[in-house]
Amino acid sequence: ATLPKQFRDHLPAYTRAAAAGVTCRTLLIEGERSPRSYRDNVEKLAGWMPHVDKRTIAGASHGMNVTHAAAFNRLLHAFVGSRTQ
Repeated sequence: ATLPKQFRDHLPAYTRAAAAGVTCRTLLIEGERSPRSYRDNVEKLAGWMPHVDKRTIAGASHGMNVTHAAAFNRLLHAFVGSRTQ
């Protein structure tokens, strides 16, 4: 019941300047089968943000943390455990 409300909530568009201001290491995870608009957003953010680790989970869609939990958790664990910039 929350999804229709989320679609009606018009959020401001991402801007290159705002994304470039995120200077901490950031993990962006996309699903190979996520809707095109979601993958496009990840691609743009990855190009705009200075310290991005972008990963794709094969065969997954947007809910990959549920449907592909093991793969999602491996990526998250590796990112959190890494010490490189």
